[in-house]
Amino acid sequence: MANNPDYSSTVGVVVVTYTGQDLALRCLKALGRTSRPDVQVILVDNGSPGRTGDLVAERFPDVHVIRLDENRGYTGGVNAGLREALCRGLDYVAVLNDDAEVVDGRWLDAGIDALNENRSAGVLGWTMVQHDQAAGRELTTALLSSPEAQPTEHLNGFALLFPAALLKAIGIFDETYFVYADEDDLLARIRACGLSMLKCSVPLVHLGEATVGTGSAWAAGMQMRNSLRCALKHDGWPAFGRRVLRYLDVAVNPWPLDYRPADDAHRRIRLASGRAGGAVLLARAVWWNLRHARETRRIATTEHALAARVRAQGFRAPDRLAAPARYRSKPCERHLPEAVS
Repeated sequence: MANNPDYSSTVGVVVVTYTGQDLALRCLKALGRTSRPDVQVILVDNGSPGRTGDLVAERFPDVHVIRLDENRGYTGGVNAGLREALCRGLDYVAVLNDDAEVVDGRWLDAGIDALNENRSAGVLGWTMVQHDQAAGRELTTALLSSPEAQPTEHLNGFALLFPAALLKAIGIFDETYFVYADEDDLLARIRACGLSMLKCSVPLVHLGEATVGTGSAWAAGMQMRNSLRCALKHDGWPAFGRRVLRYLDVAVNPWPLDYRPADDAHRRIRLASGRAGGAVLLARAVWWNLRHARETRRIATTEHALAARVRAQGFRAPDRLAAPARYRSKPCERHLPEAVS
């Protein structure tokens, strides 16, 4: 796939960091292994205390640093980087967690070639290898193999590649999520356009949760709140109800029927604060969604209309759609493009 890569497509990489100075520096150093020339790297310092942005600017002068004055969550941070990337007229843009490490220089070449060859795909992710497995057979095999990409029903949001024109047309990450379930939301909006998802065999190493710990009660509460919102947004009240029952089982039941330890979300919820604490967190998540249900459904209606427009135009990556350059100003709609006449 990437033996003779096509360098005619331009690409940017957005990295977001918050209180992860060492991770960010390690991530950017590893990006230097990328074989593709002229990659435009944008780092967003998401209101971190200290000198993260300054250190990056000193050590990586070719990296464009955006310094935010407050922590806007992952969604607010990555959107700041995406807006900068989309204004540059790039063909593709990748988003990369600061706890992701490039180990194979072919990663971008393989991803872009796959999207160019599979023109009905709207997003691509890479194979995630956990840090404690990075010296194992799985990574060694992947590094020695020829890159390939296959259709998939699930992608991990720690590293994603998008056609820039598609993001201009349907919008970027919904900032109401702040963190967790935001990638599920955007991927659902891409699938609503009639576009498929691809997973590339080239591996990236995942160093762990950089922003919040697995057992954080705040993280568990955000996970449930946002997953419920995503279900309501894309599948309506029946899906919302089923998700509530599932989290009730995972968070409260001493002998859960549906608990999957390998699932990051399940583990985050189960380890948060015991069964009583889990019940309180779930109740708060449900109540928040009930209070914001009308706004959630209104935004969903707008997003569905944007997806229908893309379907009607017959988007095929990397086509350039007629798309707005500006985004809406209302806080809950800042991820959505202004209407195109």
